[in-house]
Amino acid sequence: MENTPESYHISFFKPTTERALANRNMVLWLVSVWVVAIFGFHILLKVIEKPVPEPAYTAFQTAWSNLENGSNAPADYQAFAQSCLSLAGRIETSDAEKECIDHAFSWSLYQLAGPSGQDALVQRILEFEGKSQVITSIGDEDYIRIKLALVRDLSPLVGLSDLDVRKTVVPFALRSEGIADLGEDTRVLLPL
Repeated sequence: MENTPESYHISFFKPTTERALANRNMVLWLVSVWVVAIFGFHILLKVIEKPVPEPAYTAFQTAWSNLENGSNAPADYQAFAQSCLSLAGRIETSDAEKECIDHAFSWSLYQLAGPSGQDALVQRILEFEGKSQVITSIGDEDYIRIKLALVRDLSPLVGLSDLDVRKTVVPFALRSEGIADLGEDTRVLLPL
């Protein structure tokens, strides 16, 4: 095919007429504005954003510093226990961290129970641990009864409402071993 003056060769990148040049420039301008608006806005947000700490972490920091300074306020133990429960339910915690969190939670519950309820708490935890080791099915009626009784009785002690999902973690975060004392290894690992 030969090139004649009447043939049409249309190219977006090499416009031949004024109108085609104007159309190309308008399209390039709109694409540039779109790129700046979308990606520039995201970049701007990343540049000016300020990290917001998780509310559970700020509650933990306040409660932990108060407990380290000798506070025996039940509100501090409750905030500490609730923070431990929030961490205990996370998937990304390692086994050592989980053991530390469980020990800290159990210790805070022991402190909240007071001298009159501490022995009963330890006995109930031992009963649950013993039953957990001998069951063959999680549908065991005694196991379910003991677990639900722990949830029902200990959730108010920690300050959890009936709708708080953390209360389902309570029986699994309890440890009887070393419950009366928060060991030095746990104290070192705690400010995770």
